[in-house]
Amino acid sequence: MYQIGELAKRAGCSVQTVRYYESRGIIHATQRTDANYRLYDDQAVSSLLFVRRCRQLGIGLADIHQILTHQANPDRDCHAIDGLIEAHLKTVDQKIHELQTLREHLRALGGACPDNGTVESCQVLQQLQRVSVGDRQRTKQP
Repeated sequence: MYQIGELAKRAGCSVQTVRYYESRGIIHATQRTDANYRLYDDQAVSSLLFVRRCRQLGIGLADIHQILTHQANPDRDCHAIDGLIEAHLKTVDQKIHELQTLREHLRALGGACPDNGTVESCQVLQQLQRVSVGDRQRTKQP
């Protein structure tokens, strides 16, 4: 059995992270000492490591909670878990597309200024200013 500091150390996370995951129902203390310290077992270490791997893959806590719920019922069909991963993959693909678009916009901005220009004539600043003005005009209410 481990107190919270040892659990955090074994799982490679902070005590605050352990407390947060416990508050979200991701892990549970198995018992308490006479001094009312929480005690955790090896299952809590495994659960934290599992959560860390999921978080490294960008899986959100709500989905992790669902996965853990399914994991607690090993006789269930695993299609729901597959569905969660497929939905996450679609989200990742969308983010990749958005980042690629962002990269192209930044490349275009980066090449806008001549090498010997001044800040006063900086095309990057002028283009960014035009975008800002356009954003303001779109957000004005009639």
